[in-house]
Amino acid sequence: MGLAEIIVATIVDKITPVEFDPSPHILLPEDDPRLTVSSLLQWELRNVQLAFEKISDELLAPFKAFLNSAAARDKLARLVQYALLVPMGLLHPRRHIRANCERLREALSDARRTFRWFQGVTPLLALRPTAPVHEERRLDLWGLSVGAHLGMLTYTLLDHRRWLQRLKLVSGEASRSAARAESCLAAMHLCNLVALVRRVGMRPHECERHQERARRLLGHVLLQWLLPALRRLLPETTEQFVPPERRMAIETALSADAPPMPPPIGAERETLRTGARELMCFLQSAHIGKLFRTHDTFVGILGAVTSAMDIHRLLRPASKLD
Repeated sequence: MGLAEIIVATIVDKITPVEFDPSPHILLPEDDPRLTVSSLLQWELRNVQLAFEKISDELLAPFKAFLNSAAARDKLARLVQYALLVPMGLLHPRRHIRANCERLREALSDARRTFRWFQGVTPLLALRPTAPVHEERRLDLWGLSVGAHLGMLTYTLLDHRRWLQRLKLVSGEASRSAARAESCLAAMHLCNLVALVRRVGMRPHECERHQERARRLLGHVLLQWLLPALRRLLPETTEQFVPPERRMAIETALSADAPPMPPPIGAERETLRTGARELMCFLQSAHIGKLFRTHDTFVGILGAVTSAMDIHRLLRPASKLD
């Protein structure tokens, strides 16, 4: 059976009921009206309509409810905006493709920036005297929380300024304002990450489990990815600093006799997810803000992952709407 026949058979199986038995049609007389082309097409058309209704109920309707939120549309545009960085980093010599991706990114960025007006109200409300942030008893956590909100407030103000500079309503370089805004955003994510680490440190048992998971993850990366890559690129140096007996010792210390870790549950899973997101957002903001540069492809992947995490968080309650 050829590839085209397999594809056609698969499509027919999807739009035709499972209980369909072709043998009665084969035994019907040739002049039976149910065997006419129009009757068969109407039968398959009804099946297609039923399939479309099912797709509409299970996919299109939840997606429409998701798009009703301005935050959801912003995260979807952010996903595309960062995903475009991946081909820009990989296809650097092809200037026409890079230029097209850059124009699309700028259009998405301007659209998102337009609908971010007055978002500075949120950090202002978080800094008011009666806000929950001022109920924090530990001075370090209070300072980190206030610093995060101030970073977000400064980011929104600089973001508005860049928008006005793009329209030439305010003097100054839009690129400089953008870099400063992203630097403030990086500072906000760094404050959130440090505060999260400090809070986890206040819970000794959870802190030990997170440290053990981090140790095993780093060991897996070292043994499975880093050492093989170094052995291919620098074989002599790798054998000198990491001989086979040392590799065996590292492997034994990291994973050989260690008991299996229980899967994270509840608050631990949310802590890991939040920490990973804050770290990735810090790296991409620091890259765009030119605090330290990594690579466009790497930042594009990080931005796409964090955007997908935000979309997944927004999509779950949206799927419950009528």
